[in-house]
Amino acid sequence: MRYLILLGCFAMLGLLVSCKPRLVRLPVEEGKLILMLADVHVAEAALQGLLGRTKDSMANVYYDQICSIHGVGRPLFDSALQILQEEPERMELIYAEVMKEMERLDAALGQ
Repeated sequence: MRYLILLGCFAMLGLLVSCKPRLVRLPVEEGKLILMLADVHVAEAALQGLLGRTKDSMANVYYDQICSIHGVGRPLFDSALQILQEEPERMELIYAEVMKEMERLDAALGQ
């Protein structure tokens, strides 16, 4: 009887471990993504004074330039953003690093 209880406990433990959500691999290396997102923040600030189709057109130009500079295709970048939208805790951790990068850039420009 003890063996059945022990076997049941192991089975339950196995189920719990297998149900743990796994992180989806980002199509862009995390360090590169952080740098790209810092550039996106700069681009978004540049877009603040624009409206309508002009803003949309310039946003596409900026995003394409950011992807080109970092050597990442736009579909891969968009896919990485989609994954992060579905994993808010992960997005929060990455954005904490983006904010550190923004502070580093701000300090470098202030000198």
